[in-house]
Amino acid sequence: LEASVSQQFPNDQMRVQLVKESRGKSIETLNAQVIEAINQALEKARKAPTVKAYANGINTSNEWDRDGKPDGWEVRGSLVLEGTDTAAVARLAGELASTLQLDGVSYQLSTARRQAEENNLIQQAADAFRARAQATATAFGYKGYEIRQIRLDTSHRSDSDSGGIYPLAAAARSEAAESSMHS
Repeated sequence: LEASVSQQFPNDQMRVQLVKESRGKSIETLNAQVIEAINQALEKARKAPTVKAYANGINTSNEWDRDGKPDGWEVRGSLVLEGTDTAAVARLAGELASTLQLDGVSYQLSTARRQAEENNLIQQAADAFRARAQATATAFGYKGYEIRQIRLDTSHRSDSDSGGIYPLAAAARSEAAESSMHS
């Protein structure tokens, strides 16, 4: 026996990715430039208490000339800004745009909101399962049911246009106990 519920929630957290790219012949100089730019941006970000900021990695790759031979380096570092105070995230991203390039903006459901909504869905799934189990027991002429095993499954789908969709399924194996189930 199984019951499921799902609900769509509006995304409440903004995520901005900014990058610093440098090209040239000296990989040491390029790495130092990119790391310095990311570190300076992190320093500025610390002044925005409602924004979470973190470095998201640095990539180094060869640049090639027309003959297919190595002709220098490209170093790319990224910084991510996240927060539910979208105005503060956008303002900080704008301030950092003088030294970093905007690489992408997305929206998602924050962890705190997701956990709160999942807790509500668990209650809804349990209520739906109880109603379905009681209806099934009644249809077979039993007074009630007994849950022997239960499994809750959650999954999350999100796209920035539609928000997060959270289906939750409650499945339990109900077994008739002759003494408590018969009418």
